[in-house]
Amino acid sequence: MNPQMIEQLAQTLRQSVAFKGVSLDDLKTMIGVMKQQTFPAKTLLFKKGDAGDTMYVLIKGRLRIFTTDADGNELTLTNYEPIRVFGDFAMLDQEVRSASAEAIDAVEVLGLTRAEFIRLLPECPDLGMAMIRNLTDRVRHITNYMTKIKAFVDRLGKGEYEEALKEIALHSDDDEIAGLIAAFANMVKTVQARQANTAQPS
Repeated sequence: MNPQMIEQLAQTLRQSVAFKGVSLDDLKTMIGVMKQQTFPAKTLLFKKGDAGDTMYVLIKGRLRIFTTDADGNELTLTNYEPIRVFGDFAMLDQEVRSASAEAIDAVEVLGLTRAEFIRLLPECPDLGMAMIRNLTDRVRHITNYMTKIKAFVDRLGKGEYEEALKEIALHSDDDEIAGLIAAFANMVKTVQARQANTAQPS
């Protein structure tokens, strides 16, 4: 990647929540050690349950983030477009991937492994602090929404579908949460439609 592209990407990443407060020089240093990779359409970059030690930045193409239920049915959580950071949770906490990522069309990404990230910290300490702060904020954000989702599930279990829809009719600037909300709302509407069809006289 040439210096001009690195500069432009660093400027863009600096506006993101993940790298708030990180200097332009630190971001350029990080980008300079990241590995550039391309994947054809329909390629699975990683799947739920995989060991994950790499954070990615999507710089070209579109990506689908999805999960599967116990029966193997896929549930799309969100679609990503450039410029988007993903996979950072697994890089920081060393846990397995919580969802799968698939290229919708040909994609280009930059990858940063945990080992590379740790080597960067002495030179770029603000980078580590920003990512840990972002992780903490996201966990708090998700915890708040999980409380709302529990209330939604309780109402759904009682057959209170309209009330459940109101409970889940929330807005979020987190794409994964917004995707879950949309999926839950569609699930309620599907259940309602099935019950309406069952109730109709034959």
